[in-house]
Amino acid sequence: MRSFASQLQYKNSDPSSLRRAVSAAEFLDRLRREQPFSYARLDGVSLSVAELMARVYEADSTLFPEVAKDWQEGRVTVASMRKLLKGILPSGYAGKVGKARQQSFKDAAAVAIKNIVGDMDLGEIVSMTARAAQKRPSAVKVDYLFEMRTARTVAVMTVGPYRNATMYRDRAEEWSLRAFGITWFYDVVVLVLPGPEEAKVYRQRVHQLQAEITQRKLSTPAPRVEVTHIFVEPFGPEYSAVGDLAP
Repeated sequence: MRSFASQLQYKNSDPSSLRRAVSAAEFLDRLRREQPFSYARLDGVSLSVAELMARVYEADSTLFPEVAKDWQEGRVTVASMRKLLKGILPSGYAGKVGKARQQSFKDAAAVAIKNIVGDMDLGEIVSMTARAAQKRPSAVKVDYLFEMRTARTVAVMTVGPYRNATMYRDRAEEWSLRAFGITWFYDVVVLVLPGPEEAKVYRQRVHQLQAEITQRKLSTPAPRVEVTHIFVEPFGPEYSAVGDLAP
């Protein structure tokens, strides 16, 4: 990926930024095939501008030829494009990228997460604390921390939502190992995925790790990591929990 980005003269070596750069380049290639006149108007744009253009195209492709024309003629700036996007993108997390997308998902899922934790066999919830208010080392902060009446703690981490669906499978190992790692600090760790198919992959990996820990007697009792999924409406604030903590 770094080699490809280098060919595109993209200097940022951060993996997340590189993925975004590749996505922008893929958009330009798609635009060349689907709207060649608009593509010609964007000749020489930076990848950061291409990324913004891709979001406009995704939101309303019928509007795009006019935006591309205005860009070529100097009537559109990065600031005005951002303002345009704010007006045409939906209110849910689907219209956002990066940390804003993730935070939007977490905020919308909060009540459903609380309901799922409340239904676990751990007693009554005493408190629910978001990451920003947690007084713990940054390495072990989680999206939501629950303290139960039984004096046990439940740490919840949301995975994604990723725009590229393959990232769920690619990062399953990383998230699963991280979940087991922080069981040294919490009694139960819950991974929340946005859909049942994604959760299935993570649940399988978690079960494999739990079995290996038990077999090798690395911990008694074995660390408790759960996987669930919560559906959050991508284009608005409504949400509902559609999954549960499968054994």
